[in-house]
Amino acid sequence: MTTDDVVSKIRKMLNLAACTSASEGEIENALRFARNLMDEYNLAEADLYLDQSKAGQTYDSIVEAEACVRNGTVDRLDKHMLHVVCYICGVRHFSRKRVVSGKQQEHLVLFGLPRDVAVAKAMHGQLMVSMRAMSRFACGPGWKKPHWDYCRGFVLRLIERAKEISKPASSSQQSCAIVLAKDSMVHRYSTEKLRLKLGKTRALRINDASMFNRGRADADNVSLSTNGIGRSDRPAAKGLLA
Repeated sequence: MTTDDVVSKIRKMLNLAACTSASEGEIENALRFARNLMDEYNLAEADLYLDQSKAGQTYDSIVEAEACVRNGTVDRLDKHMLHVVCYICGVRHFSRKRVVSGKQQEHLVLFGLPRDVAVAKAMHGQLMVSMRAMSRFACGPGWKKPHWDYCRGFVLRLIERAKEISKPASSSQQSCAIVLAKDSMVHRYSTEKLRLKLGKTRALRINDASMFNRGRADADNVSLSTNGIGRSDRPAAKGLLA
């Protein structure tokens, strides 16, 4: 079997794993088969998409879902929290502005594989609710500057934790290549179909350092596991490919 034949089989397995109609058993078997082939033939993520003409269009596997919609502009805390779930679930997001009934709205949209997007959307909502509830417990009722500083420390600490969780383990480099291949699929969707350009999220200003630090400390007690929310193909979250 030639390298092209192996790569073609791996791509078919990844497409099967991304299919919304596939069962749990079919998904796990497809990923396991793809992983074994990559280990056996010493293939990395770059080998799967080296020849874009042979890679085929994989955009049908990508879905979009709105994480939140706000009149005017979305609060920066929502945007920063999206970074958390994007790292954890292996999805990406973009901002879309529309005029509805004469009013401008901003939509934050997640995109990626169907299960990952579903998990990320649910996780974003739950983390935002938890953050606001914990800020009121720490700062009292209402919504004032201390609440903002608490939440800023909270979400920035979650971003740091999410970055660490999303790092592939060096001991399972070939297994993680499967996840990286799916990340590459999402990247191509963003650059080739959506034609997105990289943007910057503005820094969060700190007024009360004590509340900021308390938010950071409390963020260490929040679970970033996807268990109970949904299923994720990320090794750090599910352990499926470890």
